[in-house]
Amino acid sequence: VVRDPTCDIAVVAKRGSPLLRHLRDKRDQNTSRERFWELGGSKMGKLLGVKRDGASAGGDDAGGADGGESVDYKEGAQYAQHLKEKNVAVSEFALSKSIKQQRESLPVFACRSELLRVVR
Repeated sequence: VVRDPTCDIAVVAKRGSPLLRHLRDKRDQNTSRERFWELGGSKMGKLLGVKRDGASAGGDDAGGADGGESVDYKEGAQYAQHLKEKNVAVSEFALSKSIKQQRESLPVFACRSELLRVVR
């Protein structure tokens, strides 16, 4: 909760760090530069006959200069991979108690109503 949105700290936090912005832009430029030459899986690659793994069907080795390694650039940008996996209980406590009982055993549960009252 920001009480004074015009204070120096709030303004700087909202604007962000110029150094971090510069480093993030450089990283994005480098990944874009690497992806630019990756033809496998793109429309241009399909037209040229380049397969997804970098080997070409026509015989010229245009996309396989990286040693045959297949790099999936979309892997880092995919959302909710962890939601597809089935969660299993890993402890005896989680196996024996219900979710409600697990929540009630947490230390913050005892002062939950008072905490909510203070926050509101």
